[in-house]
Amino acid sequence: MKYLTLYCLLFSNASLFAQSVLVEYNRYQTFLTGENRAMIAARSPTLVKKFENEYERFELITNARQSKYRYIEIMYKDTLIPRGNSTRANATIYLDCVQKYVYHIENTMPDKVGRDTLLRIQDWKIATGEKEIAGYSCKKAMGTDPNGYEIIAWFTLDIPIQQGPAAVYGLPGLVLGVESKNYNIFAHKVQLLSQVIAIKMPIADTYLTLKALGDESYTKLMETVKRSKKEPQK
Repeated sequence: MKYLTLYCLLFSNASLFAQSVLVEYNRYQTFLTGENRAMIAARSPTLVKKFENEYERFELITNARQSKYRYIEIMYKDTLIPRGNSTRANATIYLDCVQKYVYHIENTMPDKVGRDTLLRIQDWKIATGEKEIAGYSCKKAMGTDPNGYEIIAWFTLDIPIQQGPAAVYGLPGLVLGVESKNYNIFAHKVQLLSQVIAIKMPIADTYLTLKALGDESYTKLMETVKRSKKEPQK
């Protein structure tokens, strides 16, 4: 009941938060552990080094009602490690918390728009623990995403808006960190803007479901990979 009261109070404050926020996040792969790492290392040690050397940078622009989360670029921990060819199929994700929709636009198919009903992370529970991220004190929450995966979210009450990276939202403060089975996301830069920025949602004559959009994008990605393998090396 105490948390519910706090949640309602902060939700009210969020509607009065007359600013937008620009956040840059770093996204790290976490699947290269245990058996996964050993299996890939047995096939290609170079590939493991490449995966572990890379991380991705994303940008979030958000207000109390909408957000836009987009891929920016691949980053490298060590510039001396060979980079090889990196293929990314990242979606720009839009949240409309007023109309309750989530939109995806894949970078490989910019002319198609995926849209589904926005599903809140299930069973958020505030947990013991605090972490400082990008200069902000963050509290810990645990939940289950719409795909059934458990996640840990770190949110700050200093910015009382219920947004975060990708489609992680619904906590009484901006989410600056996410830990999951396959990836970790942490903010490294937070900028409070002086005014509310309107974020336009994608418009299409026909919307695909997110599953249909993802399946089509994956098929296209695999076709690109096969063509690249057949092309003669220069």
